[in-house]
Amino acid sequence: MLVSACVTKYRVLVIEEEALLRLVLEDMICDFGHEVIAGGGTLQEAMELASASAFDVAIIDMRIQGILTFPVADILVRRNLPYIFATAIMPADVPSPHRGRPVLTKPFEHDKVRRVLDEILAGSSPRVAV
Repeated sequence: MLVSACVTKYRVLVIEEEALLRLVLEDMICDFGHEVIAGGGTLQEAMELASASAFDVAIIDMRIQGILTFPVADILVRRNLPYIFATAIMPADVPSPHRGRPVLTKPFEHDKVRRVLDEILAGSSPRVAV
């Protein structure tokens, strides 16, 4: 008897303002064998999900409705949870403790998303994807 090899590896919180990009990212994450536990598109949703959800890593859109999402990342720092920023345009000044965090650039590329997720989940020093 064969047992399915499809096992969820990690739970990933996805915060992305644009619904189409969120769906693309969620599909990639599922392709990697991970589970998307939630997807948020507003800053309020993002803060609530970051505060109360159970997940292993978060991917956070760096701007939602024109507002930088560093308060969401602050919540993750307090919870000691790893996170990855997603952005089309990097802000000029990223405050500490968020400097040096991994960044996925938009549009998302399958191999880069996989590499950055694998690195952060393996506990290795994450690199910035360009």
